[in-house]
Amino acid sequence: MRSGQQRLLFRSSAGRRRWLPLLFALLLLFAGFACLGTTILAAQSGCQDLNALYEQRDSLRAQWVRLCGPGPRGASPDVDSARCFSLFKHWQQVEDDIARCLGEAELGLRIRELASFYRQYCLAEGGSLECQWVRSRLLEIVKALRDLYESRGCKDRPSDADCKEIGELIEEIEKVLQAGQAFAVTPPASAARQLSGIDFASIRLSYIAEAPDASQPPIQVFSAALGPETFEAARARQAIALPQAAFGARLVLPRSAFWVNLHPSEPSRIADAQLSRTDVARVMLEADLQLKRDIARITDTRSSPVGPEFWKRILEAAAVEGNQIQIEAHNRVWVVPGSVVLASDGERVWLKEAGLNVMLEAKYFEARGQTVQVQGGAGAQERRARQQAIFERMVLPTLQEWVNTAPQYAALRQVFASLALAEWWRSRHGEDAARARFGLKRGELTGMLSPEPWSPEAIWKDYLKSLKEGEYDFTEESRNTVGDKIIIERTRYFSGGVDFVTVPAPKPEREARPMPSALDKAISGGCVASWDGRLWFTERALSGTPALCLEPTSASP
Repeated sequence: MRSGQQRLLFRSSAGRRRWLPLLFALLLLFAGFACLGTTILAAQSGCQDLNALYEQRDSLRAQWVRLCGPGPRGASPDVDSARCFSLFKHWQQVEDDIARCLGEAELGLRIRELASFYRQYCLAEGGSLECQWVRSRLLEIVKALRDLYESRGCKDRPSDADCKEIGELIEEIEKVLQAGQAFAVTPPASAARQLSGIDFASIRLSYIAEAPDASQPPIQVFSAALGPETFEAARARQAIALPQAAFGARLVLPRSAFWVNLHPSEPSRIADAQLSRTDVARVMLEADLQLKRDIARITDTRSSPVGPEFWKRILEAAAVEGNQIQIEAHNRVWVVPGSVVLASDGERVWLKEAGLNVMLEAKYFEARGQTVQVQGGAGAQERRARQQAIFERMVLPTLQEWVNTAPQYAALRQVFASLALAEWWRSRHGEDAARARFGLKRGELTGMLSPEPWSPEAIWKDYLKSLKEGEYDFTEESRNTVGDKIIIERTRYFSGGVDFVTVPAPKPEREARPMPSALDKAISGGCVASWDGRLWFTERALSGTPALCLEPTSASP
């Protein structure tokens, strides 16, 4: 358990009831790099066994100190930064779960522990991904605490118990941040304020800012997760080209253009002709092909732990007529828009979440108000339903996770994030005005065309090759004798597509914390801001050596 000798924040129960919810919401910031599903499960079930959480926390902390602390890093410059950061995030996730379980008694200590980590590990070695992560959160916490201090009128009554304690915590954290300011601004052995630690595959268009000069087009603001790669301007410029093209294409082309379809018997219906002039269609088609390969990989009886059990259950659900077993394992799978969350601080709106869903065609058409006809009568329909239920239980969850997290779908996630933000921009300004603000015209793809030639037909041919020679063991119908049974297997191939025709544009959700001033500097000054576990920058920041925005420190209350 935590030491009972530690002084806890929020001694007054009446006071903490008034403003604890705002601060407790800060704990959600600390899990910014954690898997959402894992965090939710831990919050629901972990509270029932705190001792297990403490043991897990102690084990992860010991591993990180042993493998990644200042000693190991200094002795071995080849320490795997990505592995250390992953281990650190897991450790911090468990710390957050403990804090959420214990509630108000733990909150102040949790904040102080972050400050203690920064003081112990980051004042001399502050350029690590872990230190960037902690510093970003401490800055956000100070901002929220200062807003709270002001909203409660603490400037007029600083001796009030609650106000005094908030002020002491702000002062304590700001002293730590000021001590690390020199390193945060000018990393040693590198150019002044040079950045490191980005995940290029995670770059996405996240925010549209109004230009200071109303005659200029709005400013596109990109964000990326922290990662092990050095922030290089040339690579970043290359990485933002796809999000920019997807945003522009959504404004100039009709929504009906945003689909792709790989089916062995539909070579003339692969992708929209206009969209195929851009890399947006290429990315969607390549993701569709990858999805089919991943389905084959998951259901492969030779290499997948799921494969043998999957086909065993499919056989059990098959039709048996005399000595014949009939399997219909043809599954059309579609990638479609999932949850889109826009956040607002009252003045600005930014993209917070853009998830994707993977579903079988029956559910896909059902969502569109259509039905799928199954040949063979009620018996065939029942068999198909049983086999599809098995597929949904054993295959779809893995596909869903991979599409939203795996590197092979990173470009698809970039495209969808841009489409989601464009849809909001379109709904806010109207179609004509939304285009005009960026100097775009309906149907014109200037600046969005693919830089390298490609063709949808080439990807479709790759799909056919996979069907006939590779992953899918393609067959319209095969008959195999097993003992005294003849197994008739029909259409084992997988088809489907990616459908981004309908992208939601939800009403922005109000955030308790505003965007930091550093983000305004990133927009106006061309530097790179670190906020909410991501790096935020505009195209202007990539014209030279990317540099961190200066972080002004405020006087304590």
